[in-house]
Amino acid sequence: MKVYTSYFANVRKLPEHIVPISIARYARYWKGQKYFPLAPDADTLKMPLEEYTDRFLTKLSKLSVETVILELGILSEGKDFALLCYEKPGDFCHRRLVAEWIEEKTGIKIEEYKAEKQEETKQPNLL
Repeated sequence: MKVYTSYFANVRKLPEHIVPISIARYARYWKGQKYFPLAPDADTLKMPLEEYTDRFLTKLSKLSVETVILELGILSEGKDFALLCYEKPGDFCHRRLVAEWIEEKTGIKIEEYKAEKQEETKQPNLL
């Protein structure tokens, strides 16, 4: 079972074998799997970045990483999965904090999912 991170706008690019799981606090239109233990609480979302980070890391420190991985594995039915929220790669996002926490505690490497570029089809010269 491989673990990725991604964002909602990229979900259509995920291959079928990767189960998308929201870890966002609010995902109004998301009908897929959700895992709220890894979502920031409403108050944390309103904090400046440094306070947000400290508070969210404190929240993670109270969780059992083994339980989190087990529950995510159950949600994904043992398939590879991607932890989703809204921010695009490069923007600050709690999913990277989650990924770093899991990596630190378990050694599981978690990468941002990047769709492989399809080779361009060369059009024949008609002239």
